[in-house]
Amino acid sequence: MKEEFFKEVTTNVQKPQLEGVEDINEIWNKIKKGINEAAGKVIRREEKGQRNSWFDELYQIILEDITRVYDKMISRNSRQNEQEYKDKRKERIKYLDTKTEYYFYQSWSKNDDNNEAKKFYQEMNSIRKGFKPQTLLIRNKESNIVSNREKVLQRWSAYYEKHYELQDGTDSHSGEE
Repeated sequence: MKEEFFKEVTTNVQKPQLEGVEDINEIWNKIKKGINEAAGKVIRREEKGQRNSWFDELYQIILEDITRVYDKMISRNSRQNEQEYKDKRKERIKYLDTKTEYYFYQSWSKNDDNNEAKKFYQEMNSIRKGFKPQTLLIRNKESNIVSNREKVLQRWSAYYEKHYELQDGTDSHSGEE
């Protein structure tokens, strides 16, 4: 693979292509393009499988229908529109429950041996608990909210350095008195 990549890079980035170009940024862009094309040919991206195999075209249609009915309800809030929206949501939940039950039954019957039980229960928990995004928010010394990952980590680092700083060469939290 290494030799194949090297061969692709050398064919994509040739000296005659770079001659006569005086702008360093343009030279770099040509080299970068050649390397990326070579990497694309040699390495080839692997497509991820669908995480939820129960998510199919019919479910997509149901979601689009719910969105349409929701927009209708928002634009003109009436009891009829609200009831139609509630009915569509019930239909979605019923369909989803049926699909997930079938999906779990299939995966459990496929994994009859107990070697795959851990994987099965991990899948069960991930669907049961759902997606829970983690937020990285903290206040800085000026009491402003910081959400940038690096700045949050720097803030925690500064906090713990101050919290556990050594006093007079001894650790004040060591428990020794």
